[in-house]
Amino acid sequence: MTMHRKALAGFLIVCVIWGSTWTVVRVGLNSMPPVLSAGLRFAIASAVLFFFMRWKKIIVPHERKFWKLTAVLCLTAFSIPFGLIYWGQARVDSGVSSVLFATFPFWVALLSHFFLPGDKLNAWRFAGIAAGFCGILMIVQPDVSGSPINIPGTLTILAGAFLQASALIAVRKYGREYNSVVLNLYSMFFSSILLIGWSLLVENYSHIVINSSGIFSILYLALFGTVLSFVIYFWLAKHVEAVVLSLSAFITPVIALFAGVFILNENITMYVYAGSFLVFAGVLIVSSDAVLPFNVQRSKS
Repeated sequence: MTMHRKALAGFLIVCVIWGSTWTVVRVGLNSMPPVLSAGLRFAIASAVLFFFMRWKKIIVPHERKFWKLTAVLCLTAFSIPFGLIYWGQARVDSGVSSVLFATFPFWVALLSHFFLPGDKLNAWRFAGIAAGFCGILMIVQPDVSGSPINIPGTLTILAGAFLQASALIAVRKYGREYNSVVLNLYSMFFSSILLIGWSLLVENYSHIVINSSGIFSILYLALFGTVLSFVIYFWLAKHVEAVVLSLSAFITPVIALFAGVFILNENITMYVYAGSFLVFAGVLIVSSDAVLPFNVQRSKS
């Protein structure tokens, strides 16, 4: 498989996996508190990555630049944003949550404009991102229109989207020389410690239920929603323009909806078809403006 096809395949895998995680997170929140759930997710994921790293004999960098980047990713990619997003999802309906997190490409476009010289924001890109966001609004409109606005939950999800956008910019700007497995391993490990510590201080464990759905949620999110998807995502961040990669936030809700149609026989409306068209039109507009968006370069990853 050529590097071009690997990048495109990786992008699609990330979109498909993350399209399922919103629902799986909601399932897990019925069994345990949100911050503890996120912490366990990263603890399991970092253990899996550790054994993979030892098996593949991947060398851990020792320079200060790597550990600075690890600290930044720990705070901006995993611990704080996932704690905020999990906490917010416990208070905001899933449809509203998906719209709030769909602001992610806007944050990426804005940060790219100022911090990545080759990823400048222009009117064409802004139009594509706006079209995609309008598509998401149209898709979830029936859910959003009848949902009460929870201000704290809304603000925490928006903050989580901004922090994850910052993490994407950091990987693209400073992390190209590092292996994606190592970047994820240490960032996730330290994040799991912070999240579990945070949980011990603020969360109530009296309502924890150990059942099959809760265990499935943690394992699925750890192995697929974290290990597989984030290793691919960090690799893509080094090779694909940040704005193009951020469009996964538009595609994942569409995939989740159509999965519900084919797997759960859920109904689909004209709003969904029209919104999906706008989403993919926006993705095409932004991608066409990018400089060979899936034309990757070889590196140490």
